[in-house]
Amino acid sequence: MDTRIGDAEREGATARLNDHFAAGRLDHEEYAERLDAIWSARTRADLDQLFWDLPRAPAPVVPARPAPVARRGMPTFVPVLVIAVLVGVAVLEGAPLVLLIAAVWFVFLRPHRRHARHGHGRMGACR
Repeated sequence: MDTRIGDAEREGATARLNDHFAAGRLDHEEYAERLDAIWSARTRADLDQLFWDLPRAPAPVVPARPAPVARRGMPTFVPVLVIAVLVGVAVLEGAPLVLLIAAVWFVFLRPHRRHARHGHGRMGACR
């Protein structure tokens, strides 16, 4: 016993038939006959008989992922240069090294919270 079909399967078969008609594999009369047969079909076998002489649809083409875009941001040498200058100033002025480390962490190493500030999740776009 073959599986009964519903309207979703009939609509899918209609779409496939439309593709074959658009590709020139069927003339208008044969297209109309097969279309009527699709909507009167009751089982999967009834639908399969309508496509026996037509090529199977090729597997859908999955587009290649684009290359990742480099993040725009501060060049790597800038934080290193700033840290070097701050260390030099701290040593020359006798400032506590703990304050210097805290300032460097706050400016360069803390997690970015740009999206949270605008009231939406991590993936949301800033306006």
